Amino acid sequence: MFSLRLSRLARLDRFIQPNKLSCFGTSQCSQKRTKTDLYEPDYLISMEPDEPVYDCLNLQIKGYDFALLEACQSQIHRYAEVMGLQVDDSWATPAKQLKVQRFKPNSTVVDAEYSLNVYERNVQVILCIDGVNIVM
Repeated sequence: MFSLRLSRLARLDRFIQPNKLSCFGTSQCSQKRTKTDLYEPDYLISMEPDEPVYDCLNLQIKGYDFALLEACQSQIHRYAEVMGLQVDDSWATPAKQLKVQRFKPNSTVVDAEYSLNVYERNVQVILCIDGVNIVM
């Protein structure tokens, strides 16, 4: 009894060829099939995206010119609306003040001293289809 089932399974294993391309009614096939997805329809396999899909994306912009960062943030906001994404939140963090010193060649004498402000803007974008937030 057991040997009969084992031989049937061995015969069935010949028909299941793992790592072969299967094309059912399509001219081009790029999806590989394995034994685990034997009973999965082809359209479910082809619907999986190649890149990972994130439900929330934080964009962080840093720079030395605050006006330029504001313009860049508004541009990102416009691009997100055109692409069908919803801007959930946007915020600014306080500027970080850096003290930069330039020394004279081959000495420890300060030639010039600069005070730089590093500004940061953050934009949070979420995937939204027909006004409904998509949470993965």
